[in-house]
Amino acid sequence: MSELLWETLRFEGEDAQSFLQGQVSQDLDQDRSNGAWSLLLNADGTIVTSAWIRGSEKHWELLVPSELVDAADARLRRFLLRVDCVITRKSEAIDAPLRSNDERIEEGKPWSKEFSLNLAPHVFGAAFVAESVSFTKGCFTGQELVGRMDARGASMPWRFVRVKGPSIDDANELLRSVGPAGLQGITSAVTTTEGFSALGIAHRTFFANEASARHPLVLVEEIS
Repeated sequence: MSELLWETLRFEGEDAQSFLQGQVSQDLDQDRSNGAWSLLLNADGTIVTSAWIRGSEKHWELLVPSELVDAADARLRRFLLRVDCVITRKSEAIDAPLRSNDERIEEGKPWSKEFSLNLAPHVFGAAFVAESVSFTKGCFTGQELVGRMDARGASMPWRFVRVKGPSIDDANELLRSVGPAGLQGITSAVTTTEGFSALGIAHRTFFANEASARHPLVLVEEIS
């Protein structure tokens, strides 16, 4: 079992909540003392990272995958202009919502390797978007394009999938066999008694092409 590593970004000051409200996808005007999933997006609506946010008023914490804390910190500081909010970093996270790769792969949750592909939230499924994004809170960085995708029911070219089977090589070959060359393939995996359990990316035409018949022992299902 491999442990997931988190770090904490702390936000303190009179403007901490209003600053974050304009930067993250979750609505901070609701009670977030126990925490909630949120996204930090680029201006083009692609994901910098998913994060666990908790706090209230002048004191907030953003728990971020350790591999992405530098990118998250830099992205947030670009917008930290003329506001009473101080950001500090701590190289640990208390009571993080996910602790192991086995757990997150079983739950179908993307992590740093998936977010490094610069994909839009809707690639990772409706449930992922629903738990992380508020479409009623008003503007936040990246909101316009993400809101447009949601309103139009956009069909994303890439799909987030769960994969199981005896051979990762066969699974990679299978995912890469459909669609234009791009992001297809296994992104993260853990070993099991049957072989492996993994998450990955497939092109949207994968399921229409009966690709699974090429490797009948590899199970591929879209995470919706």
